[in-house]
Amino acid sequence: MRFAACVLLAVQTSIIALTAAEADTAHARVALDAGSPADTAGTTGTTGTTGTDGAHDTGGTGGTRAAEALPDVHGRAREITFYLARVLPTDVAYRAATPTVQHVAQAVQDRGEAASERKRARAAVRLGHHKAMRRVKRSGIRWHSSGGCTNREVRTCTSLASVRAGTISAVIALKRRSQCPIKITGGTEAGHAPGAYSHGNGYKLDITLNACVDHFITHNYPLYSVRGDGARLYRGPGGDVYARESDHWDILFR
Repeated sequence: MRFAACVLLAVQTSIIALTAAEADTAHARVALDAGSPADTAGTTGTTGTTGTDGAHDTGGTGGTRAAEALPDVHGRAREITFYLARVLPTDVAYRAATPTVQHVAQAVQDRGEAASERKRARAAVRLGHHKAMRRVKRSGIRWHSSGGCTNREVRTCTSLASVRAGTISAVIALKRRSQCPIKITGGTEAGHAPGAYSHGNGYKLDITLNACVDHFITHNYPLYSVRGDGARLYRGPGGDVYARESDHWDILFR
């Protein structure tokens, strides 16, 4: 029986370690799909109306997709029970499998929570204009300023100063998913309406209209409301909100 107990302990330890490793791999895969780990981090645009969406941040696509990608704990439980039933008496195997399954579930949960916390922390990092510009340019995203300037205090400029890293990662992800040309025309500069999830707080960007991106947004994200100024609102992944204004997309990246 002492030998069986040693074998059981080794099996339990191996299964817990394997499941934990799979959880880490799943989260890493989601992070890569969403954009570079270094990049991963409502009000309206220039119309001055109220916010695009007042809902609170629900955690973004990464959390949902990571949860879907995590190992099947119940499947692991069945594997453990079947294995132990072959090498130990039934009553011993049942008693032994129960705490192991609990450990597996806890290991997966702990790693999932830690990965989500790291993602939120990265998304909240504030970037300087030049660093943000380097990231978007590397991804093939263009930039335009009607005033030909980057001064955040001037409303005719287009600035990315103090933009959230998560916002930059999200617009890069939009470029990758859509395979469309993206041109940023509005960032954190003055002239936008204030609010918690505003341009000035680094949550929103304006991009130009074009047939490719218009088709991608309207055919992949559901229309869920119309704003007071008539802008049609489309709900993107993780609660992102795409407002179709007359001459640009006003996007809230959560």
